[in-house]
Amino acid sequence: MSTITLSQITGSLGRAWSDAVGSTIPTIYPYLFVNTESWSAWYELRIDSWEPRWPRAGDPLHGEVRVTVTVSVKPSTDLAQGPELVAQARSVFSGQAIAVRNAASDPILGRMRFGDAKVENLSAKSTHPGGQLWQLYWTGEVLAEQE
Repeated sequence: MSTITLSQITGSLGRAWSDAVGSTIPTIYPYLFVNTESWSAWYELRIDSWEPRWPRAGDPLHGEVRVTVTVSVKPSTDLAQGPELVAQARSVFSGQAIAVRNAASDPILGRMRFGDAKVENLSAKSTHPGGQLWQLYWTGEVLAEQE
């Protein structure tokens, strides 16, 4: 059974996100810092934690990963866009099994299995008065491929 690293998890989640969402709405990926001043809406993908477990014989569970996606919409944007972006974000990981690989064309090392997202509307706390802000949270099991 191979060891799964945070780098492999981050890359795999980023590829899955990019494939599902595309580039219509910008995304801030882990370890990327950008100026959002000119953007009307954007996503922010964050890996909150990766807790690996020591593999045991016959046990495919390799650890747990926690992921957060923030959806930000400035006040000047159509207010209907916010809930649409939340729905799009929710569909990317909810109920999915995301392949863990070193690169897109490499063999699968494992899978991250996610349940439904917990969604929290933080619009009242937004730094842009009248803007919209949501956070979606997932906890996933990381399962190593059996050799």
